[in-house]
Amino acid sequence: MILKGGASLFDRTFGDPGSRMMVDLDLLVPRERAEHCWVALRMHEYGPISIDFDYSNHHHLRPLHRPGMQGTVEVHRELLPISVAGALPASLAWKQGESRMAAGATFSLPSPTTRVLHSVLHTAIVDRAFSRADLSLKALFELASLQRSFGERIDWGSVGDTMRAHGLSRALDSWIYSVHQLLGDCIPGHDTGTLRSIVHLERVRLQVRWEWTAWVVDRSMWFSAENIRNRYTCSDRFWPLLKGRARLIASIVGKSVAQLGNRPDNAAEPDSGTMPLNRATVLYAEDASMNRPSVLSKCTLRDTAS
Repeated sequence: MILKGGASLFDRTFGDPGSRMMVDLDLLVPRERAEHCWVALRMHEYGPISIDFDYSNHHHLRPLHRPGMQGTVEVHRELLPISVAGALPASLAWKQGESRMAAGATFSLPSPTTRVLHSVLHTAIVDRAFSRADLSLKALFELASLQRSFGERIDWGSVGDTMRAHGLSRALDSWIYSVHQLLGDCIPGHDTGTLRSIVHLERVRLQVRWEWTAWVVDRSMWFSAENIRNRYTCSDRFWPLLKGRARLIASIVGKSVAQLGNRPDNAAEPDSGTMPLNRATVLYAEDASMNRPSVLSKCTLRDTAS
């Protein structure tokens, strides 16, 4: 099953395929076949990316990259991490999937309802765009484009029930309200925003206008219970979390001191064979350090401006 941006290439979600930025190709395969598929790609000159992250319990295997080519391929066992996998299990995606054929190959595409749920859950919850109040223009534009393309084929009632059942309705309401306010697209049954969704959008606008506030929010998220729990594999109790936060502070201070001590007087020019340190590389390194393994942080207004 071809997920996310790859699915839009076959379902004509966008008027222009170039409207949907892609940095990787996400492929969902049956869990018991995931390793076999990953090895098969290795036999076709794809190699694993080198990043210090344990993918043994992750929802997809280590991303693969072919030298000289752009982007990576991710073989998924599940659509989402275990923390939110219950809201959209792979079994449901397979059950509702739509079979297609192209160039002699048979594959599946997620149903329009599955694509909406996956887009919102992945960006707003997994990438934490909602809690960080990031303005993910790509995700909002995708949601609007899905509504324009599929209309009544999207079961918005089912989407709302699923998000509500998992305590995520605030994120969905804010996402839909932002689509209406910023892109002018109205989702059926969501003509007006809730007080919380209105306040959330104002917070987003504030962080876009004053970028230093977004920097503060991003750094504070490092010390959230979720990140400490994932980073140090500890419980949600007070003392384990406090100990984890202290360890993180010590780690940050130690690395900062080490960098100051090892900083050369004159920075040397990078070797010709070294990957240039650009915005994508920095984001990739930051995501890895905070246990967020994504090839590139999703497009936000600040990233676009920079």
